Amino acid sequence: MKMITTPEDGPSRRMRQAAVALGCAVAAWTALAHADEVPMAPESFSISDSSVAEFKEIEGREALCLEGDAFLTDHSLRSGSITVDVLNSGSRAFAQLIFGGIDEDNFETAYARLHKSGQPDALQYTPILNGESNWQLLRDEQAVGEYGKETWTTLRLDFTPHGASLRAGDQGLLKVDHLRLNGKGSKVGLKGLFSPCFSRLQVVGTANIGDAANPSRLRSEGSVQRWGLSATMPFAGFPPTLSKHNLSNHPWTVAEVDPDGTLFISRYRRKQAGGAFEENEVDVVYAGLSIDSVNDTTIPFSFDLSDKGAVYLNGRLLLVYDNSFRAKGPMFRGDFNLQAQTLLLPLQAGRNDLVIGIAERANGWGLAASFLREGSLKVEPLLVPHSAEVAQTDRP
Repeated sequence: MKMITTPEDGPSRRMRQAAVALGCAVAAWTALAHADEVPMAPESFSISDSSVAEFKEIEGREALCLEGDAFLTDHSLRSGSITVDVLNSGSRAFAQLIFGGIDEDNFETAYARLHKSGQPDALQYTPILNGESNWQLLRDEQAVGEYGKETWTTLRLDFTPHGASLRAGDQGLLKVDHLRLNGKGSKVGLKGLFSPCFSRLQVVGTANIGDAANPSRLRSEGSVQRWGLSATMPFAGFPPTLSKHNLSNHPWTVAEVDPDGTLFISRYRRKQAGGAFEENEVDVVYAGLSIDSVNDTTIPFSFDLSDKGAVYLNGRLLLVYDNSFRAKGPMFRGDFNLQAQTLLLPLQAGRNDLVIGIAERANGWGLAASFLREGSLKVEPLLVPHSAEVAQTDRP
């Protein structure tokens, strides 16, 4: 962590900060439903080693300009509100509020894209899973935000274990009905990308009302609910054909989709080198299904994935495509959409192995699929055994 401070001199400031910090701790402990103003000072935050935090005064205010993550040290809450002012500089910056955190690699965020005032994606939500953002997989979790022309814009986040809403000033509201971490964590804090500046941070803890989860989109009929999933591997292109020997360095495991049918791969697999946004290396996993058909038939298969993908049926390559951020122009976002494409699968009678390669750099590693006509198909996760077992079973 790199930390820069420009504090006022004198014991009065230190005494004032100590008194406020003590008040915050007492309020968090007793769960009083009133706002605690958090001092913008190093002792208020746990800042990761890779983050850069600058504590300084801006227009007479204590402020924190942040590149990275800063978790509050004296607050832990599953339901409540976070209010903070962000500097409205107009330059590209992402001012993010952390909540529902399990640890420093897994937490919820709702945030303002400060350079997108008035745009339909000015406010967004994404979970951070194993250190990676997933906004490309959540194209409906965004809203218009108006930041106006004042120097500071106030963000207010209200959240429970299963839902949240984010406001920017008096204009713009983002509502999230289904939080992806399902209320498992209680860490809160701030996160910055491209060094936004925060001031006047307030936290309010409320009683956990235990609201029921309300997924915004339920999985469609015929959607795949469980996949076999390979280990993470460095991406060096998709091979022209695929065999178990290509994929058996580690045994596969079963991965389940979310209620809307999306497989959040980062929930199950960590990138070999990640957390650096567009500077990440590209990694790949393979997801598979075993499909039993009573006869030779052709079925429609609707799917999408992020970022790059390849579809194999019984080892034969059917399709390769690229849905990466900016792959089709500077404004192309690579948003995830289950209805993006439909592929006709020529199944043979008996067992068929459907394997999909998914390569990812950043912004959302995911897969969703649906059989538009299941009929008498039997669909199960494909589990490729370890290479030693493959060698054993492949012997004549």
